[in-house]
Amino acid sequence: MKTNQGFTLLELMIAVAIVAILSVMTISGMSHMMANNKVSQTTQTIAQSLRVARSHAMELSSDVTVMIDSTSVLSQIQNGAAGAIRTTLPLGVAVSGTEKFVFNSYGMASTAGTVNIASVSSKKVTPRTIVVSPLGQVIQ
Repeated sequence: MKTNQGFTLLELMIAVAIVAILSVMTISGMSHMMANNKVSQTTQTIAQSLRVARSHAMELSSDVTVMIDSTSVLSQIQNGAAGAIRTTLPLGVAVSGTEKFVFNSYGMASTAGTVNIASVSSKKVTPRTIVVSPLGQVIQ
């Protein structure tokens, strides 16, 4: 009597199809997670830059300007004091809203406003908002 050893071609094709389907599902979930992480990282970076600029303004008794665009955050101390801090933002994130904030020596913002952060690659990622109040509070 002949015994079967191994798998038939049909069984192997079914196994490969199952692995392919699971791989596609995993990859799409990973890309969504990566886009979400970029938005979160960008939100944290911008909020931290605003908080540090406010702190510097109070510490140095000088105005500090923060300019935000889609690629970077620039914090600059005014009144002749040396120092500027540029922080690069990750690609794949859209930043919109107020582009310039000025903190005075009391930590108050002369320009209150919001910064909106959204993913360019995935519409499923929840956009984030940072609010800067007239008192200089940075709220995420």
